[in-house]
Amino acid sequence: MLGDVITTGIGLELGLNEGNPFVAHLLAEMGIVGLLLLKGATVVLLVVLSGWTQRSRRTFRLGSIVYLVVGLLVVASNVMAIATVG
Repeated sequence: MLGDVITTGIGLELGLNEGNPFVAHLLAEMGIVGLLLLKGATVVLLVVLSGWTQRSRRTFRLGSIVYLVVGLLVVASNVMAIATVG
């Protein structure tokens, strides 16, 4: 999460645009604080949803793995975009 926030902030400073329309709107309205709030809400959602299932530990682990993989892909994409500018 932190890697996404940092690389998104760097990309925006370099003049890149946010690719996710929802996040782009959030950034336009609230700045990087909006992205931090979104990431925090995602973590809360992951914890809450895992508590609603019969196998909360398994759900939490699986959700965490998915979140980690998606986050790493997003950071890699951001880094590649930044490399094309710099």
